[in-house]
Amino acid sequence: MMGADAVRCMRRSAGGASGGHTWWRINITSSDDDHDNYRASVGELEFRESVGGPSTTNGGIPYQSAGLNPERAFNGEPSLYWSAGPFDQLPIALGYHHVAPVEIVEVAIQAGTTSTQAARTPTGFTVDYSDDGISWATILTVTGEPPWAPYEIRTYTISEE
Repeated sequence: MMGADAVRCMRRSAGGASGGHTWWRINITSSDDDHDNYRASVGELEFRESVGGPSTTNGGIPYQSAGLNPERAFNGEPSLYWSAGPFDQLPIALGYHHVAPVEIVEVAIQAGTTSTQAARTPTGFTVDYSDDGISWATILTVTGEPPWAPYEIRTYTISEE
């Protein structure tokens, strides 16, 4: 769970509302760090059906396209963070397969607890959805994010323009 002192950075999508889908992911395209060949890390990732609401990530299955232990991004404890493995290449997807369709309107990302983990937090990514886990549609693109601080939380709102 993310604290009330969160730093909030809002981004609007060009694509508008998405409706309910069972698969949601962030597809990480850049970070500030290439330390020890680990290119991506997330302390905590939440997909939300309402702005500031609770995470929808319970009862389903976390997944990633690279790295180990995707459940670490959804465990409520940023010190037990998710990281892509050594030499994994970007882009790297990190997401959640929900048990039923959900309409996500906000995504929150929290950096890990150290400066090295924070440097690996995404500075560029897309938010994508799917109904089958194979064909994906992008609903939000974020680029050029500034460097992250340890424990920092940023939220991204998906809304109709």
